[in-house]
Amino acid sequence: MVNVLSARELVAFTAEVIYVVSRYSVSMDKAFQRVKRRWGVGSKTAYDVVADVLRNYYLLDHMAAKIFGTASNKALVKAWLLWKGREFFRKRNDVDAYIKKLRKSARETPDDVLSGLRDMDMHTYLALAHSYPRWVVEGLAKFMDGGEVGALLSGLNREHIWIRVNTLLADVDKTVKALEGQGVYVEQDRDVWFLLRVVGSKRPVHRAEIFRTGRAIIQDKASVLTVLSLAPSRDEHVLDACAAPGMKTSLIMQLTENRARVTAVDVSKRRARNMVRLLRRLGVDLERVDIIVSDSRLLDIKAFDRALLDAPCSSSGAVGRDPAIKVALRRREKVRWYVEVQNDLLRRLAELGKPVLYTTCSVLPEEGEEVVAQYTTRKPLAVLAEAYGGIRAGRTLPHVHLSEGFFMALVEPQR
Repeated sequence: MVNVLSARELVAFTAEVIYVVSRYSVSMDKAFQRVKRRWGVGSKTAYDVVADVLRNYYLLDHMAAKIFGTASNKALVKAWLLWKGREFFRKRNDVDAYIKKLRKSARETPDDVLSGLRDMDMHTYLALAHSYPRWVVEGLAKFMDGGEVGALLSGLNREHIWIRVNTLLADVDKTVKALEGQGVYVEQDRDVWFLLRVVGSKRPVHRAEIFRTGRAIIQDKASVLTVLSLAPSRDEHVLDACAAPGMKTSLIMQLTENRARVTAVDVSKRRARNMVRLLRRLGVDLERVDIIVSDSRLLDIKAFDRALLDAPCSSSGAVGRDPAIKVALRRREKVRWYVEVQNDLLRRLAELGKPVLYTTCSVLPEEGEEVVAQYTTRKPLAVLAEAYGGIRAGRTLPHVHLSEGFFMALVEPQR
C-alpha cells in the first residue's frame, strides 16, 4: 500500500472526494472514507487538505476560473496548491516542484485574484471572501449589515467542539479530570453547567475512552440549548418528532433524571435501531422511551404534554463541523424541498394542540423565521440571540455562542 500521495495524486484524490460529495450529497467524512477505500490510502494530511478545499470551495471555484480558465474539481485543488500549498507542505520537494509547473500555466496568481475581490459589490465580496453561495449572503443581508454578515459567516467557518457530561452516569468534576488524563483539555460553559468546551487536545477528541463508556458525549452547545428551550419536566410526556440519532432524547431523560416519558419518532428503521443502542449506552431508562418508526407528518398522537421538532434542514449552521455542506448549498432547490417538509411537519404538530419547540440547524431565514411566521411564538431562552426581523424566536450565532447556528422558537398551542 502507498503511504504518501504524490502532489499529482493528491490533486486527483481530493478532486474525487469533491466529486463524491457533490454527486451523492454525503458528508465529507463519508466521501473521504469512500475514496480512501478505493485508493487504499488516505492520510490525515490528505484529510486536512480535503477539508480546507471544501471550506474554501466557492472562493476556489472563482480562483480556478481566473487562474486556469476552468473550474473543474482538479482545477480547484490546483488553485488551492498555488494559494496555500507551499506553506502547508513546507518540507515536500515534490510539492514545490509541482507548484512551479502550475505557475507556468497560470494566467494570474492567487494574490491577484484575492486583491480583485475588493473591486466587487459587497454581496459578491462577502460570498467569495467567506466562500458561500451569493444567495446565502443576499438572504442574510436583508436582516443585518455587511459587517454582521461577515462576522456570522466567519464564525460559521470555524468548528468548536463541545462535550456534554452525561449526569445520568457521571459527575462533571470527575469527567473534567478524566478528560485531562486522556489529553483533552476543557473549560466549563458559563450558561450550561454540564457542558464543556474543548480548548486543547493531544489526540483526536472523539477517540477519548470516556465517550465509549457513555459518561460523556460530543454534542454542540446549540443542540443542547434546544432541549433546554423545550424545558421538559419530570413525569411529563414529551414527543420527539424527528428523534434520530437520539442525542436530544437522551438529554431530555438526563435533564429529568430518567423521570420523563418520551415518544421518539423517526422515519428510518435503521436510525431507530441505532438510537436504541445509543440510549442504552447513555444509561437512559428504555422502559420510559417508546420508539416509533413513522413519518411525523402523519402522526395522530395526542397524549403528550409538549413536542420537540428538530426538523430536517440544510444543516447550513453546521458548516464548521462538515464543510461538505457548502457544496450542497449550490442546490437551492434542495433547501426549498426542506422548507416544504418543515412546514408540513410543524403544521401537523401544531394541529395536535400542544406547545412545540421548533428548531433547525440552519442560519437561513427561510428555514426558521419564515416557517414560524404564521404562528404565535416566543423566544424560549434569554441566552439566545434575537431572531431575524423581529420574529419572537431565538438563534445561536457561531461568532457569539461559539456554537453551530440554530434557530429556535416555542410555538404556542393553536386555538
